[in-house]
Order: sequence, then structure tokens, then C-alpha cells
Amino acid sequence: MRRSSEAFDEFARTPEASTAEGQRELVRLMEQVVEASPRDAHYHGVNASRLAELLGRLAGKGEEWAWDRGVKAVERFLTLVPESDWRYPLYLLARARLYYGRAVQTYDVADIDQALPLIDQAFKSVGPNSGIKGTAAAAAAELSLHRYEATGDPTDLEASRSAALQIGWVRNALSIDRYRGAMTFGLASTWRFERLGDPEDATSAVAMVQYAREIAQDMQRPDLFDSVAHLGGIAYRALYEVTRDPTHLDTAIDNYQSTYDATDEAEILARAQALDNLGNGLAARFDARGDMTDILKAIKCSQTALRLLPDDEVGLRAVATRNLAAGVLTLCEIDGVSEDDVGVGELIQEVLTRTDDLLREASVPETPFDPARSASRLNETEAVRLLAVQATALLHLAVRSAEPLPALERALRVLSQVRAHWEQPYITSARYALGGISQRRLPEVYVGALLWRAQLAPDPQPWLRQAFEVGESAKSRLLSVQVQRLAVDPPGEIDPDLAEREQLLLAQLARLEGQEIRHLDSLAPDPLRVYRMQRRAELTRELDDVWARLGQSSEAAADYVALRRGTNSRWAAIAAARSDIVVVSLLRAARVEVRASPTRLITLVRTRGRNGTVLLDEFRNDPTPDAYRRFVAEVPADRGAGARDETWSRLLAPVLRRLGEAVGPIDRVVLSPPTYGRGLPWHLALERAGWHSTNAGSPSVITLPSLTMLVDSATTSGLRWHVPVNAAEASGIDDPDGIGEGISAPRLIDASPAQGPPVVVGNPTGDLPAAEDEAIAVAQTVGVEPLLGGAGTREAVRNALTEASIVHLAAHAVTDTDDPLASRVKLADGDLTVNDLLGGYVRSRIIVLSACEGARGEPIAGGEVLGLAQVLLRTGVGAVVAGLWRVPDEATAHLMKAFHSALARGCSVDSALHEATTRIRAAGWQQPYYWSGFIVVTGALE
Repeated sequence: MRRSSEAFDEFARTPEASTAEGQRELVRLMEQVVEASPRDAHYHGVNASRLAELLGRLAGKGEEWAWDRGVKAVERFLTLVPESDWRYPLYLLARARLYYGRAVQTYDVADIDQALPLIDQAFKSVGPNSGIKGTAAAAAAELSLHRYEATGDPTDLEASRSAALQIGWVRNALSIDRYRGAMTFGLASTWRFERLGDPEDATSAVAMVQYAREIAQDMQRPDLFDSVAHLGGIAYRALYEVTRDPTHLDTAIDNYQSTYDATDEAEILARAQALDNLGNGLAARFDARGDMTDILKAIKCSQTALRLLPDDEVGLRAVATRNLAAGVLTLCEIDGVSEDDVGVGELIQEVLTRTDDLLREASVPETPFDPARSASRLNETEAVRLLAVQATALLHLAVRSAEPLPALERALRVLSQVRAHWEQPYITSARYALGGISQRRLPEVYVGALLWRAQLAPDPQPWLRQAFEVGESAKSRLLSVQVQRLAVDPPGEIDPDLAEREQLLLAQLARLEGQEIRHLDSLAPDPLRVYRMQRRAELTRELDDVWARLGQSSEAAADYVALRRGTNSRWAAIAAARSDIVVVSLLRAARVEVRASPTRLITLVRTRGRNGTVLLDEFRNDPTPDAYRRFVAEVPADRGAGARDETWSRLLAPVLRRLGEAVGPIDRVVLSPPTYGRGLPWHLALERAGWHSTNAGSPSVITLPSLTMLVDSATTSGLRWHVPVNAAEASGIDDPDGIGEGISAPRLIDASPAQGPPVVVGNPTGDLPAAEDEAIAVAQTVGVEPLLGGAGTREAVRNALTEASIVHLAAHAVTDTDDPLASRVKLADGDLTVNDLLGGYVRSRIIVLSACEGARGEPIAGGEVLGLAQVLLRTGVGAVVAGLWRVPDEATAHLMKAFHSALARGCSVDSALHEATTRIRAAGWQQPYYWSGFIVVTGALE
């Protein structure tokens, strides 16, 4: 057997091995290795797997004979022994490797899905200490990791790590399987680090490198050192991202260089990958030390790798092209670089040519990329990354061109292709990169490109409107989609069975998304989480099919489907149609018309009336982080209102003042702030900047996380499907272990706005006497008996949320900055947390969170902001009135009584709050500390 194996290895290193005849010879030699292996030995099955994988890889390259030969071989192996024989699982693994080999070449997930059950069968059919169990676990780890590479599904990444860890529990696992497990776990950890940024993943990867090297040394397998060095480069690169210690980069580059130097010239793919990794390390070291030599070497590495890679290696060419682009685009942004010296223009053209070739060869359509309906040979993530690379390169080309318009317009077309991708709610993905641009930055680039196009257009308005819509659609995506789906009924003419199916699918998706938010602190591959991810994908596919059928019914149905998908710009039409409001958007946008593309804060205002225009102004830099820091120090401070000179609004005033003068008198403003400005009282900032109403006062202001949440009014009615996040909790059963999350319990509920009398809760914890006085005063105003002290229980409040038209909570509330899910209202018998509210269905028209900071929220993974006000909107509340800071009791009581009086007279929520603040200012509480702390958050205009 040894002689046959050596003959195979020797021939595999020759140039002839890559020819068609050479590949047939490789198969023949491996067949000899299998035949020479004793059939009663473990290695017969191992070599059978090697043969099967080789045939699968050749089949993936288009060699049909190889697939037929592989199928016959594995079927023959399975007949060698009965299923009860200890060797049978080894031949199951050989069959799995046949599918795996083809999947490596084609990115066909169906092949991997054929292989994984076979591996699982082999794993389960042997004892806990069988070496075969270790072999199966190693195979499952590798396959799951490749599946992740194809799909980007984090469940596959976690499944790979979990399978690799299983090997450690197998007492008789082969050393080679321990090595495979260490290498797979290490690589998976580096990819997990790229996705989530968890420092433990970087340190785990380095530990696995050291462990794998020790195993290779113990086995006396120097041929494995190259693979260890390859992983070492990636792992130490990740460790550098954690420590910022350039010596870790030096170690990574040494590993990459060692891998390349040790790779035989005939091993073209291995050399190309080694060069690509070396280039990555050099580019990172340039970022750390600024040595131009490193970035030029990195570009040269990528160019050489691309020359080596054969045309059929589409996936590897895509990665190398992205790395080339990253180096070139870095070079573009370096001040003082002479284009004549380094040929930047030619390099950009090379990037564009290579991305064009790849996208054309891979059949990526020139439409918004939809992997479910595409015949592309690239997986979704890689295709979108290439498109993002292309867009960025085109923008750099436009900057360097005397006639920028052709390149700019092409960049806009490419950005429109990837827009649908970044608008997907990546709940679990805190870090996600597309072509060197973070997912959250890509909308900034798109908005910046649209603004540049507006500058070059005779009529800038269409481009400004598009920038407005693109920028707002990228904000608070998950919350926007959920609120829109709650707020609108389907048109009457659509198929009622399809409409009901759509409602049930939406309810089931809302449940799964609620569960996902609940478990943001963990990516552990527990069975329930794996099920959630898989089930969510299935439901989404079915929902897409339902929407496709619904959208064909009528024009109204098509508009409805667009709204459900979250692609409808209904809010823009509302803004144009309503003469009593203006909508204001504050967006971060890249200045793409200059080389470094710095980020600025722009303000877009859609003026009232059907022929209204979009006004544009900008801050050179984003002042909101500094404004918020100053505001916290100057206004909401118990040590004395007005004790400090206010400077926070001065940072915002110049731009807001110019816009206010252009808008003129206006009674209502709907405003969507930038991320860092969500804690600011924008109604106060507008007043300070001179905005005024038609009666010479200040306008009322509605604050929204995104203008895409804006609807004419809440139109939900009748019965609607709802699926609780936790079936046990919804039934009043204590469920500390979360078992109820695994039970889907759809039920029909009345979805129309609650018509019951208001419910007022005051001082449920017994330590807020002023809140009790406030509740009594508010209850008298609305004509009900308040729930005071011990009567303010969790059950009473939960019932109120489904039955009362208005719920007023004068109680302690806590915003938990470390764990947003633990943000809570303190009641008589315990806390009502964000976690409790997730996945509920609240029918109240208005909820008032008094005596607390309920308007504040904290960012969670994916860029969403989560807090009491945000989660209440998600559950169906029409409007939330809440505080940005703790306002003194007496002032709050006076304001709330005035607010409910105005509501009772028929005022809209924002107008009622504006009237209430005007009254308490007249009553002596003139400092903003007393009156400007409450805001209205609602998407339903009255």
C-alpha cells in the first residue's frame, strides 16, 4: 500500500497531473492504493474516501465519466461488508466524500446536503470511542464549513465548530482526524471572528494552529506543516485585529511566505491561494505601518495569483479579485501617490475587467441579485461582494476622469443591484463586509453617489428624491419591516386563501425573529437555534412565492406586496400629499466625489405639497456624537437645569436654520435622526434653529427610527394570525428553560385597535409618591380609576396592552445599556422587560411611558436599536410617548395632565404633546430640562 500511495503522491506533483489524461492517471493510481489496502483495516475505508473525493472533484470540473465511475465505486464499496460490520460506516463516508468533492468545485449545496446525512448515519452507528466516530466528525466539520462558505449561513459555521469539538470526546480518534478537526475548528474560528469580531475566536484559532502543529510533529508528517502555516497566517492576522500588535502581522506574513515557498510549482491552486493570503497580510501590514512597499507587493501577489488560477476556478478567482481590488482601492486613497509612477488608472481598469469577466462567466444577472432564482455559479455573498467592489472601483474611476458621468452612472446601476442585499435584516451579524466596505457603509456610498449625480444633473430633484429613499430604507430595517407589516391590511380583491397564508407566514417569521433577538448573546449551535435558522429560510422562500402570486392580482396588490417586502416608498407619497407636514431625514453619506470619500451628515427635507421639492444641506462632519455628549452634560442633569451654558444645539443650528428658512411656517414635522442622534430632543433643536408654525409657535415633531415606518394611519382590522415567541409564557406558564420557544402555537386574534377605556398605572413599586399623584390626576382627566401601588401588576399591564385604547404607566423604568433585552418597567410584582414584550401583539393606540427613560434604546447586532419604545412599536402600538431622561415629578405630572386633556379634545398625539409642553412652559417650567424630555414615536399619521 505504501508503494502505491507514494506513486500517487509523486505523480500528483507533476505538471502532467493537471491534464485530462493526467487526471485519469491519478484516478488509476488511487484505485491501486485502494486495492492495495487490506480490507480488514481502517485505512481501506479511508482510501476509499480519498478516491471518491477525487472522482467527485473531477466530476465538478465537468468530467462526466468521473461521476459515473465514482457512483459505481462507492456502491461497490458498500457491498463489501454488511451494514452490521464495523467497517460499513467508513464506506458511507466514502459516498459522502463523492458528493463533497463535486460540491467543492460547483458550490452546489444540494451535494453537501446529500453528504451530511450519510456522515450523520456513520457517526451514530458506531460506539462513542470508535475511531470511525472521529473520522465522521472530522468529515462533518469540513463539510459544514464548506457549506458555510457557499451559503454564508452562520448555522453552518457553528455546526462545523461543534462537529470539530466532538472529535475531542472520541478516545480512539485517529491522529489525522484530530489534526483535521483542529484545522477546521481553527479556520472556522477565523471566519467567525470576521463575522462577529469576538476576540476569543482569534485566540482559539491561534491555539488550534499550535495544536495542529504538535499533532503533525507527533505523526512525523512534515507534509502537513504547509497547511498549518497557511492557517497560522490567517489566525495570527486575526489576532492582530484584536491586539493591534504589528508583530502578529509579521508572524502571519512569515507563515504565508513559508506556505508559498514550500508549495510545489505544479500545485497551481495551492500556490495561488498562498499568494493571495500573502497579499492580504502585506496589505494589513501597510495599514499598520504605512510602508508603501507592502501595498505594492500585495497588489503584485493578487495579480500573480489571478494569472495562475484556471478559468474554471470561479470562486477562487472571485476572492483573488476582491483582494486585488482592496489593494488598488487602498492605493487610490493615499495622498501624494503619483498615478504615473504606479499606474492607478490601469489598475482600476484591471479590477473592472476582472469583475466584469467573473460576473459574466458566473451568470450573475444585471438585476437585484436573488440567489433563489439565479443560475449563478457564485454564492450570493461572493457575487454581491464582487458587485460592491465593482461599484467602488467605478466611483474611483469617475473621480479621476475629466468626464465622470459614464462611470458614475454605471456605479449607480451596480449599487442598485446590491441594494436589496444590504436591506435584509442581518439580525445575528454584527460585522459584515462587502467588497472592503462594511455593510452599514455601503448605503452611505450609494447616497453619496446619488448626491454627486444630482450635482451633475440639470434637474437634481429626481436624484435627491432617490437619495432620500435609499438612505431612509437602510435605517432600522428590521423594525421598519415589522411595523409596516402590522399596520396595513391586504386589498380586498386578492385571493382570501393566499391572504390568510401570507398572514400566517408573517406571524411565524415574526416569532422566529423575536426568538433570534432574544438569543443575541449566543451563537451556540443548539438544536432549537439550528431549527430556527432553517425554518426561517423555508418560510421566507414560501412567502416569496406567495407574494409573487399575490402581486399578479392587481396594481393595488402589487403595491401591497411591495410594502410587505419593505421596498415600497409609500412614505414619500404621503410626504408629498400631506400639506400639513414636512419630513426631515438626517443621513450619513460618503463624499464619493473626492478620493478619500469622507463621511458627512446630510439633511434632506421633503417640502409639503404634491409638487414639493427636496431641500439639501449638509454638515461637513457628523456633529451628532459630540452634540449628544454635550447635551447629556448640559440638559438632563438633576444638579440644576440651566446651571450650564448650553452648547449642544449650536453644533446643529446653522444647517437647521437654513432649512427652516427655506421651509417656512409648518405645523408638523416628521424627523428621522442619524444613529448617534436618537437620544437628542430634535423638537428643541428645531425650535432653537428658528423653525416656526403658522401661529408663530414651534412645530410639533414626530421622531421615527426610519421614515419607511410612516403610514397614513393604522389600518389593521379584523382577525389576524399571531404566533407567540414562547407558547408557554403566552399561556401564563413559567418557562425558565425556554422550552416553549420550540412550540409553534398559531392563533387568531382581534388585530383592530383596542377600544377599551384607558388604563392608568401609578407608583406600582410604592416609592414614587409623585407618580401616584400624577396617575390620579391623569385618571381623573380620562375618566377612569387608576391602578395604584400593588394593583399595578404584570398581569394587569399585560391585559391593558391588549384591551385599553390608552395605557399610561407612571412607574420606574430602566434602560439597560449592557443588555437591551433587560430594559424594563418596574411593576408591583416584578419587571416587565423588553424580552417579555418581544413577539407579543399590543392593540393599544397610545402608550405613555412616564417617569422613565423609555424612549432610549441601545444598538444590537445588525445595527438595530432596541428599547421599550422600539419594541412596543414592533408589537403593534400606534404611538409611544416616552422620555429621553428622568424629568422631575411635579413637572411631569403637570405635563401629562395637559397632554391627556388635549388628547380628549381630539388632538393628534404629537399635537397633544406639543400643547402640553407649551402649557408647562407658561406655568413656570421654562428650562428645557423640564419640558423637552418627552418625544412622540409613531408611524401612523392622524
